[in-house]
Amino acid sequence: MRSSKSRRILGIVVGVLAVAIVAFVAIGLIFPASWPGKLLQGSGVGGAQPVYATATVDGNPGEWAGDPIFTSMYRAWSPSKKVETNLYLRYDCATGTMYALVMTAGSWPVAASPGEAWIAINSNANKVTFTSFAWVGQSGSNAQGWEASFALAEGNYSLWAHTNVNDGGSQTSGIQGVGLTVDCHETTAATVSSFTAQRQQVTSGAGQ
Repeated sequence: MRSSKSRRILGIVVGVLAVAIVAFVAIGLIFPASWPGKLLQGSGVGGAQPVYATATVDGNPGEWAGDPIFTSMYRAWSPSKKVETNLYLRYDCATGTMYALVMTAGSWPVAASPGEAWIAINSNANKVTFTSFAWVGQSGSNAQGWEASFALAEGNYSLWAHTNVNDGGSQTSGIQGVGLTVDCHETTAATVSSFTAQRQQVTSGAGQ
């Protein structure tokens, strides 16, 4: 009798925990800015997606006009501090190439220091190798931002990005462990853009 009651209690506890876990993950995926969403960032459970398009790394950011910000980058890595730069991402499914654009979020310049402009995948020690790189609006040791490209397969990742800015002195601007999902299957859904039907009048022969 006692054993049967214990099993029922255990079943209830397990059921409640399962519901809580499902709710936690669902809230994190639907509301990525919530605390469950922040805990899930970089865990391989979902993540923001890049714009699926190609780009030319030439220091001219005009083609990025209208693209959404993938993530803001904060002073000293801290989301509680000032947004100093913004990161934009595009992905070319045909070549497996990720394109990145980092731009100042204000009037302060980005420091044109090549060693301080980097992106890392899944660990801040795992910096990607850029296949192309260009400063945006460079003037001496300052710039408005930078563009880069690197090879990346489809999948779920956590992403680090870093640059320096000259904002009342040299400052770190970065983001750490933000969730990134690259899924080209979502870009291949077929849609019918238009359909036109023309009515044809048919007439019979003699006798009508």
